[in-house]
Amino acid sequence: MLGEFAPGYLGVVGIIGLAGLLIHTFRRLAARPARPVPDAALGLALIVAFAAAGSINSLLALGGLDIFRASRRISILVNIWVLFFLLGRFQLQLRSSARWVTVGLAAVITIFGWWEQTPRMRLNKYRDAIAPKWEAVQKLTRQLEQDLGAGAMIFQLPVRQFPEAGPIQHMIDYEHFQPFLADSSLHFSYGPLGRSRELGWQQFVTRMPAADLIAHLEASGFSAIWINTRAYADGGAKMVGDLVSHQRAELIHSTGAPVRVVRLQPAEQPVRPNLDDLRINRAWAEPSLNPNSPALLAINGWYPLEQDGSRRWRWAAKRGEVGIWWPVGPHPKVKARLKFKAAVLRDNAVELRQNGKTLLHLTLARGEIRPVEIPVTLSGGSNRLVWLLRGEPSYPPGGDSRELGFMIEDLQLIPAESGR
Repeated sequence: MLGEFAPGYLGVVGIIGLAGLLIHTFRRLAARPARPVPDAALGLALIVAFAAAGSINSLLALGGLDIFRASRRISILVNIWVLFFLLGRFQLQLRSSARWVTVGLAAVITIFGWWEQTPRMRLNKYRDAIAPKWEAVQKLTRQLEQDLGAGAMIFQLPVRQFPEAGPIQHMIDYEHFQPFLADSSLHFSYGPLGRSRELGWQQFVTRMPAADLIAHLEASGFSAIWINTRAYADGGAKMVGDLVSHQRAELIHSTGAPVRVVRLQPAEQPVRPNLDDLRINRAWAEPSLNPNSPALLAINGWYPLEQDGSRRWRWAAKRGEVGIWWPVGPHPKVKARLKFKAAVLRDNAVELRQNGKTLLHLTLARGEIRPVEIPVTLSGGSNRLVWLLRGEPSYPPGGDSRELGFMIEDLQLIPAESGR
């Protein structure tokens, strides 16, 4: 699990306090009989047990709870415990001193700590550069509230996951947050976490042609599309042109914000997006631009897609689930053929199941790549197939930290005859 291993800077006061706390704690532990340690030492022990590499936070992540990212930032709590200890020691030493002495010492420590830990930045320079951009966003959101009405929902493009996903062209992370801070009435779409179904739905609808995108957003109650022009090489011209060509008007503004807004016609009785739609999951390889065409989807258990020329494959450890979305037609069942190549990291067996029924059992040797083509029967809509490793996964040589069991390469769905 990648992370940030260097702790945050504690400052001179924090370092002195930490050294004093450690010395005091070790002396108490070394005394005979041992004496109770300060509460601050127990607080530090809990922080180390939680935040160190390979500790509680890492175990939680291995169990699927990878919410507490960048745990090194917990060092701010180290400073709090250290200051509790330091000020407590000062209080003991200065109990008999005049009040002005204790107040003055506390003021000196506070002022020095603030001065020593505040970065030396030209704040006025940054403030002067940011102010016009911020004012432009404020003007734009006020204008949108007037045009669309309080409480209107606005869909933001390009779709970005939260918290960070890296820049797109000149648009950096968190730019979509700006209208949130400028207006308290309008509702904006930015914010779904990575791998969430909400993010999957947003990515799914934005792959659609303009007409389908408009239809889905309007059915969900969105009143406008917010397009950050800094994210597009052409300034969003093609996107806006596609939307306007379907009789949706661009809201012209002169605020100076790097944003273009296209107005939608929200449904009078909007419906919530269907987050159970199989198609919002990751495509197995290239996502389809046609939402009504058959689709192969990597549901869960798969590592990211790998590619070498025309070859494409995914690894899994013990279990990998694939979704097949098939257009609903006149027949309740359709026949198709599933074509792929299978391999294992070491001698092992792999099964393919559909609805609890075993479709295929393969016994594979290490280094063998077995081509397979089997018939499958599909229903209109959602279908699920599960690959299972019958042995144990292992770690590959060369420093690869993934636990791997089997690989599926060049997965294809070949339509066959329709049948009842």
